[in-house]
Amino acid sequence: MKYSGDDPQISITAKEADGVISICITDNGIGIAEEHLSHIFDKFYRIPNENRTPVKGYGIGLFYVKTMVQKHNGTIRVESHPGEGSSFIITLPQTHER
Repeated sequence: MKYSGDDPQISITAKEADGVISICITDNGIGIAEEHLSHIFDKFYRIPNENRTPVKGYGIGLFYVKTMVQKHNGTIRVESHPGEGSSFIITLPQTHER
């Protein structure tokens, strides 16, 4: 929400296939430049405040999410382009029948 400007739009979708659950969280935010994508899950990493409104934080949120996803044998990745928003895709193994 804090990276989405005045009209934040966030969608969350989930699907199950072949024993894997995929969750996709997509926003209409400012996006992330390619040179930062490989670092955003690093502990304490913050994208420099070059041409955007300063956003408070410590750079531990995405690190924590990645840690919890990996704890449950899952993965997380991001697709993003500046000005186009971001999509975070989490995949988790389905551990039991419904």
